[in-house]
Amino acid sequence: MGRRLILAAVCVCVLVAVLALVAIAVRWPVGEPLGDMSGRLSETGLPPGSIVINAASCDPTAPFAIESVAGSAMGRSLVLSQGKGDKEHCQGQAAYTVSIPESGRYTVWLRVRWEDGCGNSISLRYGADAQERVVGQDAVFGVWHWISAGLHDEPKAPCERVLTLGEREDGVAVDQILLVRDTAFMPSGPLRSGSVREHDFRRFADSFDRSPGHGCPDWEFRSGAWGIEFSLDPNRIPNQYSLHGKASAGQMGVALLRGLPWRGLRFSCCVRVEPGGRCGLMCGPGSKPPPAPGADAGTHVWCWGGGETGRAELEPGQWHRVVVERWAWRTRLSVDGRVVWSDDNSPAAPIVPALAVTNGTVFFDDVSVEELLWEADDGGELRLPWRQDSGRWRRLPSKGVALQTSGPGVLRLTGLPHHVHDTMLQGEWGGSASESPLSVAAVPPDTATAPELRLQSTSGLTVNRFALCYSAPVADVFRIGPYEFSSATVADPGDYADFTPEEVARTQAAGNADLTLRRPKAIPLVGKRQYSIWEHESGTWDVFDGALKGLGRGASVRLWQILRCDLTASLRVRLPREGCQAFLMLQEREGKGCRFLLGGEASEDGGELHLPVPADGDWHEVEVSLSGEGMSGSVDGGAVRSIASRGGQGGGIVLGVARGQAEFDDVSLFVPRRTSRQSFHAFDRREPEWRRTGGVWREHGGIACALASNWISLETPEGEGMLWHRTPVSGDVRVAFNIEENTEWHGWEQEPSHTHHPFDNVRVCLSPEASCEKGVLFEINADGRTATLLRVAGAERARVAQNWKFPIQYAGGHAPYRPRRNRIELSRRGARVALAINGIEVLASEIPELGGDAAARPLHVGIGGHRTQVNFSRILIVHKQSGE
Repeated sequence: MGRRLILAAVCVCVLVAVLALVAIAVRWPVGEPLGDMSGRLSETGLPPGSIVINAASCDPTAPFAIESVAGSAMGRSLVLSQGKGDKEHCQGQAAYTVSIPESGRYTVWLRVRWEDGCGNSISLRYGADAQERVVGQDAVFGVWHWISAGLHDEPKAPCERVLTLGEREDGVAVDQILLVRDTAFMPSGPLRSGSVREHDFRRFADSFDRSPGHGCPDWEFRSGAWGIEFSLDPNRIPNQYSLHGKASAGQMGVALLRGLPWRGLRFSCCVRVEPGGRCGLMCGPGSKPPPAPGADAGTHVWCWGGGETGRAELEPGQWHRVVVERWAWRTRLSVDGRVVWSDDNSPAAPIVPALAVTNGTVFFDDVSVEELLWEADDGGELRLPWRQDSGRWRRLPSKGVALQTSGPGVLRLTGLPHHVHDTMLQGEWGGSASESPLSVAAVPPDTATAPELRLQSTSGLTVNRFALCYSAPVADVFRIGPYEFSSATVADPGDYADFTPEEVARTQAAGNADLTLRRPKAIPLVGKRQYSIWEHESGTWDVFDGALKGLGRGASVRLWQILRCDLTASLRVRLPREGCQAFLMLQEREGKGCRFLLGGEASEDGGELHLPVPADGDWHEVEVSLSGEGMSGSVDGGAVRSIASRGGQGGGIVLGVARGQAEFDDVSLFVPRRTSRQSFHAFDRREPEWRRTGGVWREHGGIACALASNWISLETPEGEGMLWHRTPVSGDVRVAFNIEENTEWHGWEQEPSHTHHPFDNVRVCLSPEASCEKGVLFEINADGRTATLLRVAGAERARVAQNWKFPIQYAGGHAPYRPRRNRIELSRRGARVALAINGIEVLASEIPELGGDAAARPLHVGIGGHRTQVNFSRILIVHKQSGE
């Protein structure tokens, strides 16, 4: 009897368990355990038969050298340092003997790092009889990346070939050479042990800053009319160094970016559409473009990612920044920093980026493509290695991931390989989208927590699709330098003279031989003010034996540029013996500023930051930074020292000797273009943050007699021309910029060969609207060059006479104004506005309209002039912090 009761009890328990499981199955599909899937980004193996060459494994011909370079695969690379090349003779070579084991077609890849637009190419010759080819000329600077060096057929193997790299430009480094027979393979990082264990994010950039004769080898022009906007005329044309495209015969113009497809990307470019023009950025699978969007009216840009097509209106005749992000199932279009369209149902397929023109004429410039790596989970082939913190989670075949408990649940992804750029979620849950129980957060790494991403829910849900993408942010900085003292002079960066032999021959045949006669002007590294890189102030200075040598207590040289802003400086310093001490001063004015004391003993001055540079006769790397938080610096990558600092009152940058003697080399300055505190606009590229009105605006340099760099010029002999910043400012603010001579070139065989125009009636404005008649306006060299004026709402409020004491003097003649370059600075603090010229305050006033509640009113920054021709450069807008 007892046995029967026990058996009955067991049957009841089993039945209850079965019914419970059935009930759960009815409510939730059983699915699969999540498990630890291995779908994480991993190393890439090299195809069979690949040949890897370390670029440092040769005995190069000078000026090539083998040097230690950070980030190189084996620690040393083939380098041609900036300032050490010789473009006239190009004698540098590096030869490698390559053993080819099998016949076939080989792709040659080079892992390179370019310095800048004047150091972004190298020549390559493969085989004894092969023609020399130019490799590179992309605009990816300051980072290691792989570039293709072309296809080479080897019909007879085994054999040996000689691969020769030749000098073309300085400021280049080559780390590794790869020959591979798989034409669909692209390396993605330094090659070690036969595989790519690390990842160099793939990048491409093109600023089109070359003459048309150099062509566009990275682009395939499928249809339409395309070409580089360029003129040999030194006065330039408004859209010089841009790519123009036109539709033709009712057919959309398409410019396809060559190379292997991208898995995910951020495709951005500056776009200027003429009235009625329409253009597109295509990021779809394959090379077949979509049907052209309807011929609707309006000037706009459209975006196609393989699914839907989005569009956004553009203002004709203005530069805009257009960005398309395409990864996994997402396509997103942004214009001038604002997302205007998004589609999360694009096909997850390889991407081929392209530019398109569907109507009229469109100009493109500063094109860049940055790789976005992504991982995803869709319940099918794409799976992520989730780890369960709480709740019961199951994988639903072809449907995603589901939380199968009514309480909270947490999933984690750990060991994220890169910076999380973006995430996307598609799922099902109760309530409205605004009441979504989903929460995604990237947890930053610290001493206790590993980098991870969490997916949380307070109730049951199903995640049909989840994806995240990674990026490698690169600091957006403007670099000044590097100044390497391998010779006493450098070429003036303000002119372009790299023409192909065919262009020179055509120009000479057309009777314009004088246009090809010019050469980059040699500028002294140390010398007189306004005509040299470093102005000699005191002591003894000499450029000798590859270094800048200073001697004498208090000896100093001053950089030709003035900058009062957040920046970082790097340099090499050598103190030859005990008792020697050097210094670097930033934001200097009248001998005072933010002083970094290098070597020797620390002084008692609390405003200085002392850095322990050994006086041992060796070179030492120094890096210093100046920001709103204070001064900081380090020596040879060691511990960072810092102090609080209110900052200097000027913008001078001074190198000097505190005691004894000191040597300097490789001096560079880095100015962040965008921070929460400042924006800096060098006009070395298109600056779509500024809206151009009135007159003719030309940018990207030209010819100058005094030392110059990049600028934007205004030509408006009659009427007004203004630049208006698209982002308004409020509260205390400082606006600073250079004004320089605008030069008109007549010809080498003309007399005079050129004319410098006076920069009259220069304006800087803070206005609630983009109008000089609405806000506060300063006008310099006004009223017949006799006064500087302050106007408020169009009415004169104050003036100062420009007499013999004024910082700018009109002298007439060949160079009308002295100095030839001037730093203008408008500052607003509460209701007080002031104008300073070359560090001297010339006019200030209390403006009641700016005080009280009006202090928070957004104001637009405007810079320009009327009845003038003038160059503007180094425009800086700083939002002042309390106490500054």
